[in-house]
Amino acid sequence: MILEHTESSEDRAFLRESIIAMVRKVNPPENLLERAETASAGGTDTELWSALSGDFAAPALAVPEALGGVGATFAEAAVILEELGAALATVPYLSTFVATEVLLAAAGCDISDKWVPRLAAGEVTATVIFDPVLIGDHAFAEQSAPFAAQQTPDGYTLSGTEEFVIDGATADLILIPVRDASGCTLFAVEGKHLRRDPMRTLDPTRPLAVITAENAPAELVGTVGDAGQSMARARDLALLAIGCEQLGQSKTVLNMAVEYARERTQFGRPIGSFQAIQHKLAEVAVAVQSAESAVEHGIWAAAKGTADELSRAAAMVAMACAPAAVLAAGECIQVHGGIGFTWEHPAHLYYRRALSSAGLLGKPQHHAERLLELALS
Repeated sequence: MILEHTESSEDRAFLRESIIAMVRKVNPPENLLERAETASAGGTDTELWSALSGDFAAPALAVPEALGGVGATFAEAAVILEELGAALATVPYLSTFVATEVLLAAAGCDISDKWVPRLAAGEVTATVIFDPVLIGDHAFAEQSAPFAAQQTPDGYTLSGTEEFVIDGATADLILIPVRDASGCTLFAVEGKHLRRDPMRTLDPTRPLAVITAENAPAELVGTVGDAGQSMARARDLALLAIGCEQLGQSKTVLNMAVEYARERTQFGRPIGSFQAIQHKLAEVAVAVQSAESAVEHGIWAAAKGTADELSRAAAMVAMACAPAAVLAAGECIQVHGGIGFTWEHPAHLYYRRALSSAGLLGKPQHHAERLLELALS
């Protein structure tokens, strides 16, 4: 397998080159609009996912070797996430990675032992629903929890509804937290027991869904009331993962804008020679460099940091990467001028993804407030 040994920076560079080559082969950039239409209908790029879960063993990255995984770290996953983000790939890697991490935190329980090897092999996919409290949606959280659990003689059933679930329409397993007087309890529900409606959103390249459970049979993950810490870590890892995607998107549109500024001529010279264009590109470059620095710190925190250090790093990633992606995509459109506003040009897809991802797990303002709280605690 390509990912058997990826400890050094040289191996990460080789991994990056391999991922880029494979993505471009399976999904040429000129097919991006076609792929966006497939994703907007709730579909997944099955060919790309087969390649990722086959020779690349991408779903097995964070899984220990004893459970059929590669035993790598978040550093390797970050490379894949960045390049998939750069291509706006419509595969369930991000959602499955986070869900696998949640199940690994409950290692030893039946549900984890049952699903983790299958997730590592790429046989199934999974996603996670986040409690509104964890992502700063306190107004909604104070009214009612999205899901409620009922204990039955045969186990548990869940009822409730949640929107904007990443890859919710196609995931084989969905991890759902329930918040009540006992605390936060995590349940696993197979997708076949849920109503799953694809959503048409601003971003056609990110499959999102409305998940509805009506007395759906559920399996307890861990013990009652003990999922708070594992879900907080899952939120932080999800923020880092989205940040890696946003970094890849930012670099892509920055390069796209720079190349166009070199080629497009006006008044007899490249538009990149005009100071106004140079200022735009320089501002984007500074934002992208700041985002990359935040991501590198996040990679360290995920591998070696404490829970508080990971939370701080995740908040910084959200604060740096989301604005950088929005700025980079917006300025790319401006640099391209009239062609940048057309449907045929991919710039608008990057702008849509940037806007959508910026609020997917809480707005940057929420993460700034959370970072302040962590710094003062």
